[in-house]
Amino acid sequence: MYMQEKGFHEVQRLRHPAMVVLFVLLLGLLLMFLWACVQQIVFKIPFGGKPASNVFLIYNTVVLAGLWSALVFAKLDVRIDENGICYCWRLLQPRSRTIRWNEIDGLDMPDHGFVGYGIKLTKWGKIISMGSRKGLRLYLHSGERIIIDTRKPEELEQYIRQLKRGFFDNVFSGN
Repeated sequence: MYMQEKGFHEVQRLRHPAMVVLFVLLLGLLLMFLWACVQQIVFKIPFGGKPASNVFLIYNTVVLAGLWSALVFAKLDVRIDENGICYCWRLLQPRSRTIRWNEIDGLDMPDHGFVGYGIKLTKWGKIISMGSRKGLRLYLHSGERIIIDTRKPEELEQYIRQLKRGFFDNVFSGN
């Protein structure tokens, strides 16, 4: 996460302590199923007292590998510059979404509380979340409200203030 002269860029990953525990548990299960596949399919030694079918072992190994990989490589990538705001929650969104400044009526940075991980519809609008409590809320011409989580609210607020746009002048007063 860093701020550049030409914009703000932040990459957030699933690194909450509870997520690390989940990563380790999934990895343990994955390794167990991998060993079961090797032992039972390659070495022809049944795994356990009541061995599961080879199809079951392979299916569960593939599912666990996919889930573990998805969680490990999930990230929220946010880029803000003079052209607009581009974000992508890599895992849930196939492509980045760019919102140009001329599509935005206003913005603020509310403390929306912990809402978990993912893309959610809430009373505050659509939240693109990686577990942060603060985010940049956009009020779009279409009536849509979007909150994009940030773990660097001070840096983001500072960059937004640097932008010389008329409707940003008093956005953050009191927040």
